[in-house]
Amino acid sequence: MCNSIIGLDIAKNVFHLVTLQSNGKTMKKKLKRAEILTFFATYPASVIGMEACGRRSSLGKRAYHAGS
Repeated sequence: MCNSIIGLDIAKNVFHLVTLQSNGKTMKKKLKRAEILTFFATYPASVIGMEACGRRSSLGKRAYHAGS
């Protein structure tokens, strides 16, 4: 079940994350590269939207497997 929608702006070292949760509240976070997979492994199942670039494919696959 999808608990929220996550928008992820990826960069070289710091990721900006914005979520729209099922209760209508938003959450904004800045995560370092080393923290991003741990975040997705512990966050409830969600839809993740990322910008289209070369790094997106690799990070998307790792985030998917971290949450399964």
